[in-house]
Amino acid sequence: MRPSFSSVVLFALAISSTACQDAPTGTLPDSVEVRLANPVAWPGSDLVVLSPALAGQPALPEVLLDTLHLTVARRDDSTVTARLPDTSGVFALHVKLHGGDRFGSVRIVGFVGRADAPPLTGWPQPTSPGSPVVIAAAESSLVELDLRTGATVDLGIGHSGGCAVSPGLSFRPRAVVAQADTGRCGRAVSWVLDASATPIDSAPLGGFAADRIWAELSPGMWLQTAHHYMRVYRPGDSTLTEQIESGERVVLSPDRSLAIVLATWAPNQVPVVESATGTITFRLPFARAEGVAFSPDGDTIFAAGRANFNADEPERLVAASAASGQVAIDTPVTMPMLWDVVLDPGGRWLYGVALTDSGATFQPIIHVFDRHTLGHVGRIRPPAAVVCRADFCGQISLAIDSSARKLCALEIAGWGLFFSTIPAGIYTFDLVPTTQAAQVLSP
Repeated sequence: MRPSFSSVVLFALAISSTACQDAPTGTLPDSVEVRLANPVAWPGSDLVVLSPALAGQPALPEVLLDTLHLTVARRDDSTVTARLPDTSGVFALHVKLHGGDRFGSVRIVGFVGRADAPPLTGWPQPTSPGSPVVIAAAESSLVELDLRTGATVDLGIGHSGGCAVSPGLSFRPRAVVAQADTGRCGRAVSWVLDASATPIDSAPLGGFAADRIWAELSPGMWLQTAHHYMRVYRPGDSTLTEQIESGERVVLSPDRSLAIVLATWAPNQVPVVESATGTITFRLPFARAEGVAFSPDGDTIFAAGRANFNADEPERLVAASAASGQVAIDTPVTMPMLWDVVLDPGGRWLYGVALTDSGATFQPIIHVFDRHTLGHVGRIRPPAAVVCRADFCGQISLAIDSSARKLCALEIAGWGLFFSTIPAGIYTFDLVPTTQAAQVLSP
């Protein structure tokens, strides 16, 4: 029996309909480029994917990191971002676009490792701003410690063992201030070191004994802190005294013209002292500040702290003019207190270290900020098993090896005269390159 004309037509239409469903529509040619702007990225940051294939597409592409679907947002007509997880490692990247897929890889920087150094006490003093080579106090003398290798050199400079144990700083290059070991609170001496870290010259300080730290601001001008006050003076002539609680550290500007005293409580706000005159030029808007860094040109101060001495007060991060103190950027930071900050001299980032409580233990967490906006970019965490040996991580400070793209956090268990036998801990983290080429994703 021959099929009717109508059944032939219906059969032909069915075949045509099936063929239309199976045929690819809007296939993305292999020649259409899809680029990943940042194939090396911070944990918790945004990947940036760029392609003309994104233009005019109302639907967002799917972005997978291995098998994890990332949250995608549109930045502009040809750019989308995908939020990375708070982890590290090398991962496969799969971008599902309208009409085709693209493939690549992402390296998320992270924790490198922890190494032990000899037991130390007090706060370390970098040999230059942010340097991975620091001077610190061992049990009875000062040592130079290279955070990149863990190697130490005993400087042969004794300290009092009780008062002002932390090494002080000086306006003179390659100089360190130590309170003499002639008594519990003896007079301080400023030592100049040669290239091999050997003391070659010394100058005794006048004035009163300090129990926190000394700084040599300019010829004949000294700053000292004790538990409840700060004093700036010329020998025999006190020029400035003011209440400051636990002024443990002093930071000098790159040209050494300004000195900032970091304190747990400054009732009149944190003072910025002019080195030549010993007078306060302006104050930072904090009652408590633990982390300060200058820009390499000395024009900008980056500081982290709290406006009031209140545990409920949010941490703030500011960028202020080093000429006037005028705050240019002020942002609250929704995270624990930053114990130190350091600027990346070759990049656009500012790093801060906070302590995260993992139950009964703590560990240092690196927070990354955009130096131009102070926006939070990402964070780097050690593995859960890597925790501080000291209670609350002791004194925790930052240093950067810009050429190797490494950041070091130094944990010191000892505190002033309370020397600890716990080894100092050096935590090393990878950094994102200062510049990187975009990755062209493969079909």
